[in-house]
Amino acid sequence: KGETVGMEWFMRAAEHGHSGAQYDLGLGFLHGRGIEMSEPRAVHWFDKSALQGNVKAQNKLGSMYRNGQGVPKDAKRAVELYTKASEQGYTEAHLNLGIMYENGLGVLKSMTRAVEMYTQAATMGHAGAQNRLGLIHGNGLGVAKDEFLAVKWCSKAVEQGHSGAQFNLAVMHTHGRGVPIDEAC
Repeated sequence: KGETVGMEWFMRAAEHGHSGAQYDLGLGFLHGRGIEMSEPRAVHWFDKSALQGNVKAQNKLGSMYRNGQGVPKDAKRAVELYTKASEQGYTEAHLNLGIMYENGLGVLKSMTRAVEMYTQAATMGHAGAQNRLGLIHGNGLGVAKDEFLAVKWCSKAVEQGHSGAQFNLAVMHTHGRGVPIDEAC
């Protein structure tokens, strides 16, 4: 009952142009929380919020276009939306742009640009971007191979509890990559 009442209030505020309510209403429709699930209606409200500059809505809508969720797949539109959110300093959008550049989705493939985007997100504390940079540097993907830098970035992600980085750091320690080998092991 509480979620339903909450969605009713979000609807009222959203209809009056409140971008935060539009975003939250979009989430409600996307996940079917307190309201019937509807991806097209989620897109509608995310779009209204994104047009007002809401970075979370821009990023979420970008992901929906990237994945073809509630809209036809459109990688170029996803990049446009991620770029808008990124230009406003939204960390998750930096990560998503990195993914787009790394994979050549909606843009020309560029590991240089991908690393730039991941680095922006990583320096802002995004654990997923830190882990990704660790993998990129550890394997020399579009950059000079640097196992010490790989350990640095993965360690930062581990400090935030990122399980993928924990695994990657375990592999590096086991094989003495970027860290001294412990002969006692």
